Amino acid sequence: KTRTLRDQISAAETEQPGTANVLPLLCHFPRQFDQFVARKAEVTAVTRHILNPDCTLLNLLGPGGIGKTRLSIQAARHLDARHAALFRANFPNGCYFVPLADAANRDQLITAVGEALNLVFQPAEPPEQQLLRYLAEQKLLLVLDNFEQLTPAAGFIADLLNDAPQVKLLVTSREPLNLRAEWRLPLEGLSYANEAVEPGSHNEAAELFLQTARRIRPAFQPDAAARRQIGRICQLTRGMPLAIQLAASWTRVADCATIAAEIERNLDFLATTMQDMPLRHRSMRAVFASSWQRLSPTEQKRLAQSSIFTGGFNLQAALFVLEGSVLELSALLDKSLLQRSENGRYHLHPLLRQFAAEKLAESGAETIRQTGERHSAYYLTAIATQETTLAQAQSSADWQMARVEADNIRRAWEWAAAHSAWPLILKAADGVALLYQLRGLFQEGGTLFAKTAVRA
Repeated sequence: KTRTLRDQISAAETEQPGTANVLPLLCHFPRQFDQFVARKAEVTAVTRHILNPDCTLLNLLGPGGIGKTRLSIQAARHLDARHAALFRANFPNGCYFVPLADAANRDQLITAVGEALNLVFQPAEPPEQQLLRYLAEQKLLLVLDNFEQLTPAAGFIADLLNDAPQVKLLVTSREPLNLRAEWRLPLEGLSYANEAVEPGSHNEAAELFLQTARRIRPAFQPDAAARRQIGRICQLTRGMPLAIQLAASWTRVADCATIAAEIERNLDFLATTMQDMPLRHRSMRAVFASSWQRLSPTEQKRLAQSSIFTGGFNLQAALFVLEGSVLELSALLDKSLLQRSENGRYHLHPLLRQFAAEKLAESGAETIRQTGERHSAYYLTAIATQETTLAQAQSSADWQMARVEADNIRRAWEWAAAHSAWPLILKAADGVALLYQLRGLFQEGGTLFAKTAVRA
């Protein structure tokens, strides 16, 4: 079945120019005013899922500002424009975009779907029954955008899929729906390089930055120094499309070096005054605040505490330092606030980490002290117990762990020194010194020990 689907898509890709749009477009979507940048692999992945007969519900998952809405629109339009015959065979009744950012419950969800389909509900019968009866006779694609606040109403989605077997759903959400029919496609930031942006290089994040900047300043042509700073901006934002667009909008008043420095210094810098931008997307703070408000008090505390880690952390560290549970970490993962890499390490987006650190600072002196104390104890105890194996072989598992955790170890040491935790400092001193020696960072290590000696 999969091979057949791939053959169909490949055949459609070879259609003669001009044949894809012979029939009128069937996508009923809002107009987009910017050019879609890259994401070729993601568009292809969404396309294949939509055309897969086994996939009736695809959920594009990711944090706010990652580009879920834009990708869903582009993928549907790509199907309509590039694979017209396939699109019309699968969805002869069209494709409809349903904005759900303002819907708060099941009734409002049903109303929003009805409005997108231009249905007029009659008072004699519940709207839900009317909608399900109508959809039972349709063969179409519904794009349900911004579903995260409606997850308690996901039962309606299950009813819809049962009653309307020829309807497919493409959902964008910060959270999974937790339905058996759900296929999940996590979305990450645009690709970016870890060096200066060079002309003609494949760098999706930089391409979006340049496109946005040139809409504001048509003559924007960055020199070599500015290209290095654009590369830095892409790293600081981890390729998040909304953050990149907000950063690029500042090229009207600031150079790229200033923009990068402000992103590191102040989360509120990433904001816009564009009146046609949704309120939830007018600043990165608004994006993070909307996610924060949907967390339970315990989840809020765990997210704030997780900002103490630098360079990521593993499960054991999280359970000790945060005093949380695997279920609590799983909840933050499901809400697209934590990411888990292939090597099992957890990460916060650097911009979200700024926001979470502010929340930790607001949580009270006792919470701050306890979190710092546990973080310091965990990492300095770990490096102290690994001293012997560190000295024996740089290829050992302990050496690899210490190298990966170097940023956390340095922060743990600095906290202990600032709070006069001298027994812990003395216990870990040889291991920390050996770590800096093995990494060849003699000057950095010497500076760290000198600053500590001054405090003693």
